[in-house]
Amino acid sequence: MNKRFPDIARAAQIEHIHRIASRARGIYAEAGQTVDEQDIIMDLTACHFGGCRLRLLDMADGDSFNLMHDVIGINKHLIRETGKLDGRFLPRWAVGGGLPGDPGKGES
Repeated sequence: MNKRFPDIARAAQIEHIHRIASRARGIYAEAGQTVDEQDIIMDLTACHFGGCRLRLLDMADGDSFNLMHDVIGINKHLIRETGKLDGRFLPRWAVGGGLPGDPGKGES
């Protein structure tokens, strides 16, 4: 077994998080709002590795509406001390979140 696989997988997940944050910052900018991309990166990283697994590749490539729904919701509902969501929000791009193609919903 390749002991480096977890490191490679984690690096790919971080790369997707950076892509998502960059897209979100651009969408905010189009709306005339300024946000710190690093804040988005930290929120997504804490959420994903803190217990609410996100379908990062799908989220990075997905539509802007659902992407922003999740970025804004995670920002609002993330408990930063624990990396967990407060229980009042489930990202659409979470495993089991309900968007088409979610393996957590039994769809392909």
